[in-house]
Amino acid sequence: MSSFTPGPWRIDETAHHDCGYGRSSNAIVGKNGEPVVLFDPSDGEYAEALDPRSADARLIAAAPDLLEALEFMLSVFNETYPDVADDEEDREAWAKARAAIRKATGE
Repeated sequence: MSSFTPGPWRIDETAHHDCGYGRSSNAIVGKNGEPVVLFDPSDGEYAEALDPRSADARLIAAAPDLLEALEFMLSVFNETYPDVADDEEDREAWAKARAAIRKATGE
């Protein structure tokens, strides 16, 4: 079983990735700058289909569920353990969770 493309992933709107037919596109790229998904600039659809069995495809498909679970977890722990961020490791965990939510929601 393959593993997903290493993160962080980012939307790359500056580079021009070859999406075929003499066109270039924006992409979601992995840590190494290699495209995970290419978007066709003419119609906004993806130009390179992922194999639905690939680890990247599963991760992309799970992203909304992961976001919802993380938001729910933070809300439950905020109510149950309001003083949870008393030590350095806890503060770091909470900061990473909030940063991931901001990245996913564009805030």
